Amino acid sequence: MSGPPWPALLGFLIGLVALLPFHVFGWMGAGDVKFFALLGFLLGAKALLPIWIIGSLIAGVHSTLVLLSRHWLSQAIPAWEITQTRFSNSAFAQRMLAARQGRKGLPYAAWLGVGALIVIFDPALMHW
Repeated sequence: MSGPPWPALLGFLIGLVALLPFHVFGWMGAGDVKFFALLGFLLGAKALLPIWIIGSLIAGVHSTLVLLSRHWLSQAIPAWEITQTRFSNSAFAQRMLAARQGRKGLPYAAWLGVGALIVIFDPALMHW
């Protein structure tokens, strides 16, 4: 790394401050906030907006598909609720729930990572 550290630190601070309120309100995990701050540190402040837009769009599509699939599966497969109950009572599901400590949500940091890869491979996205 050459040059002053200020652009990287500015990207880190902008990334941290941008998503920290979502964590404070309990809408987002701390890992998502830290990951976004790290992306700001590594890629700079200019990359954060396109990464956030792309990641949020993908997460929105993901959440819509999850909700639609839950509805569709319960309508299309009569035994779905029985299968779901059996799974939720399994030892695997109990370990998974214990690891998540009761948290529900989507892998937002993963979608931010996909957004970051798209921005890295198409740098024109940083010049909006």
